[in-house]
Amino acid sequence: MLDSSWGPMAMARGHWAERAYLSDSCCTLIMVMAEVAQLQLTGWVALADDQAVNFCGSQFTAWEPNHLKVLDDGKQLQLVLDEVSGSGLGSMQDFMYGHFEIQMKVAPGDTAGTVTSFYLSSAPSSTTQEERDEIDFEFLGNVSGQPYLLQTNIFTNGSGYKEQRIVPWFDPTEKFHTYSISWTEQQVLFSVDGIAIRTFYNNKASGQLYVDRYPMQAFLSIWNGDDWATLGGLVKINWTAAPFVASYQNYQVDACVFKGNISACEQSAYSGAAPHASLMSDLGSNLNFVEEHFMVYNYCHDTQRFESPPPECTLAD
Repeated sequence: MLDSSWGPMAMARGHWAERAYLSDSCCTLIMVMAEVAQLQLTGWVALADDQAVNFCGSQFTAWEPNHLKVLDDGKQLQLVLDEVSGSGLGSMQDFMYGHFEIQMKVAPGDTAGTVTSFYLSSAPSSTTQEERDEIDFEFLGNVSGQPYLLQTNIFTNGSGYKEQRIVPWFDPTEKFHTYSISWTEQQVLFSVDGIAIRTFYNNKASGQLYVDRYPMQAFLSIWNGDDWATLGGLVKINWTAAPFVASYQNYQVDACVFKGNISACEQSAYSGAAPHASLMSDLGSNLNFVEEHFMVYNYCHDTQRFESPPPECTLAD
């Protein structure tokens, strides 16, 4: 999200303190603080369907649980946005480096002003909102007949301004597609259906901060971002088109579970693990193809916003 959008995002992400989690028995909500079993899947990227995390159980906290539904014995999640509220789910565990992926299908129709997301964030468990690190996938809704925009962004020490936006080469409302974040000490790699769409490298030598200071939780959410999401906030949500329903399934994580010691994760295989060979073999050509044919905004090229390019934009990948 844009930095200026933190107001509505605080509404969407500021209610995690209740720590509601979904129990195994029909996903009844239980308002307790819970110790959860360690989740540590094996393998890097090549995760089997039977390793997908069930949305029932105590792995997640819920925001506005009356606006979410768990279907198919916990295999699928629906998050709902209406005029009353949005909704979201967050992992109970914190992670430091690893691979995270979800299959997502966004709401159809007139969705201008809505934001549907899959992201990692150090807030609220490890930092305040103002100093958070964050890695974002966000679908920005649009009026009927116009395409969604898929935005990626990176926050370091509470500062974003690193947005890239593409028009997907598919209709994200028709069926589920897979969105992946691979986070190591060297880089963050975003991919869609196994195709790399963006890298963000650790370029501390340039003076750029990197997402290596805090552990992060994984979040799913849908929320009202109509003060910025569509045409810079000029188009507001049409509430007569509500409710807006985002669907998620096959959430998978293969990551270092943070247990109070960052150095333990820094020394783990996850900190330097290379993403799957199929992602890396054609990385350069895939990134160039996406930028040439599907990218509609890149912060590195925004001369109205930046008098000179941010330091990381001038470095060769």
